Amino acid sequence: MFSEINYSNLDGLQLSLKAKDTIEIFQKKGVALVVYEDGTLLIDKEANPETELILELENELKIKGCAVNAIYVASHQFIQGEIQKVRVTSRDSSGLKAQDTAAKNDFMKLLRIALVNDCSDIHIRVCNPLTSVSFRRLGVAWEGANTVPTYDDAVKMVSRMLGVDGREQSSGDFDKVSIQHTSYTEECEANGKHHKCVVRVEKHPFAVRGDFKTVVRVNKIEKVKSLAELNVDHGFQEVSKNLMRKPKGLVLVVGPTGSGKTTLMHGMLKDYPQDKYLSTLEDPVEIFADYNPFISQHSYIESVGYANQLRSILRLDPDGILIGEIRDSETASIAVNAARTGHLTLSSLHCDSVQEVFPRLSGLGIDYNVQAQGEMLLSIAACKLVPFLCQEPKCREQAPLFSYKASSISGQNIQQRNPNGCEKCFNGISHRAPIVEYLELKEHHRNLVLNQDFVGLKNLLKQEGWLEMKDICLQLVKSGLVDPSDALVVPGFDVVYDSFLNSASLEEVNLNVI
Repeated sequence: MFSEINYSNLDGLQLSLKAKDTIEIFQKKGVALVVYEDGTLLIDKEANPETELILELENELKIKGCAVNAIYVASHQFIQGEIQKVRVTSRDSSGLKAQDTAAKNDFMKLLRIALVNDCSDIHIRVCNPLTSVSFRRLGVAWEGANTVPTYDDAVKMVSRMLGVDGREQSSGDFDKVSIQHTSYTEECEANGKHHKCVVRVEKHPFAVRGDFKTVVRVNKIEKVKSLAELNVDHGFQEVSKNLMRKPKGLVLVVGPTGSGKTTLMHGMLKDYPQDKYLSTLEDPVEIFADYNPFISQHSYIESVGYANQLRSILRLDPDGILIGEIRDSETASIAVNAARTGHLTLSSLHCDSVQEVFPRLSGLGIDYNVQAQGEMLLSIAACKLVPFLCQEPKCREQAPLFSYKASSISGQNIQQRNPNGCEKCFNGISHRAPIVEYLELKEHHRNLVLNQDFVGLKNLLKQEGWLEMKDICLQLVKSGLVDPSDALVVPGFDVVYDSFLNSASLEEVNLNVI
């Protein structure tokens, strides 16, 4: 309908601030546009507006005192950049910049607290008249410092976070009753260090109109840790190195939300060959793979859809792919087909253990005969983040196993944390680290999967010395590295721990009798 602008003709032209309201109105109608002081009107070439809409637009601009002398089309990306300039300039000219700065400062205070104290999430309850802020620190809720903003300031703060590209949204236009989310990169100084992180913001309304909750996931951008640096089992390190050299097949990392699956997958990818291409689809990208120049990372685009975007990525000629999450049967089918047709495929799945993967895949439409095919499903790793005790003596104490003295049991060093902790830890916990239960499928394992004999598979694995996550946790507890109460985050640990206590109790009784 209109010719595309020669961008060099825009050099020196000033954007028209009079058209700001018109720009906002028509963007809600699906037409992105921008106007310059000389009467040049640019429209997003993807919009294809009808003639009636153009006439309406010209009349609206005329009322605002903006004469239209020429109409051109321009790229969507360029138009959005120019619209952002109009918004920022308008804010500066109307005195709203100070309000935006205050809102940013309120958020940066919370972000600094999260970064300094190793918090993964910031929970903000925006309720009129009271708001509250808490943090998830080393896996547990923590009130933190007294940095709670007022209701109005909290609205402005969240409005800014959820604005265009994560910022620059007027709180007057903020919709308190909608579900909104975004992610973006933020930088700040904390404890004398420069931090760069990806923040993911999710807002959801409460039942009371005008009240809502916002949770900010904080992911520090740090040097990606290898499996050795993550202190993962040496056996799994060797298995992973071999897997990363495979030309095709599916590798699954499973666990609940927040269990360290993404961190573990990137730790595995540090051993991916430097002469092969790999593409990722993540929602969003939280760990940057700058350790390998041939890894291309792509954030999920909601308007495109997960499956459609994954199909597009497969046309980028990768040797391997990482799918952030198998979330439905369509994604599962694409992952399996990629693994069978020449791509090493890594992905995550929500379940608690290796044994649960097979029926979970079946529920997603992947038949057992497909799962059991040779070189299709290569390996499964289940991971969980477990709190580790601070090694300072004052932060730990001997845990009572029974009503009588525990130290009489030979070789046991079971410890519990002192909740007072020290300046190096939080409630006696120094950090959380992943523990990994893994299975590399062999031919004799596949036959049992094909026959759906999972009891037989488990018995065979036990005979081969396979350890479940609860068994690994028991070893850590007996070594004095993990408090038994903290190990309860691992399903089934309570059963094996009770069994250990009972057997240890019987052993001590026998020793006393002798």
